[in-house]
Amino acid sequence: MPFFRNKEGRPQGTELTEDGLIVHYTCNAPSEDILAKHGIKPAGKAFGIEPREVLIIPVGLMKDRGNPDNTIDVENMLSSLGKK
Repeated sequence: MPFFRNKEGRPQGTELTEDGLIVHYTCNAPSEDILAKHGIKPAGKAFGIEPREVLIIPVGLMKDRGNPDNTIDVENMLSSLGKK
C-alpha cells in the first residue's frame, strides 16, 4: 500500500522512496531506544501526529533482516526488533 493521507488527513501505508528510505505509518512502533539503535527516525510530528506513528526506515535494515519486500513486511520487521 503506498504511503498517503486518508480522507481524515491521517497518514497510512508504506512506500519506498527514490532515496532508498522507507516511509511507513504504524500504530505499534518499537520504543525510541530501539528505533535509534537501528537508525529509524520518527517523523509523525511533520504530519501532526505522534512522532513514532510515521517512521523513516533505511532500506538496508530490511535487507539485513531478510525481508525482500520493503512495503509488505515492514510491520513484521518492526515487531522483531525488540525480540533480539
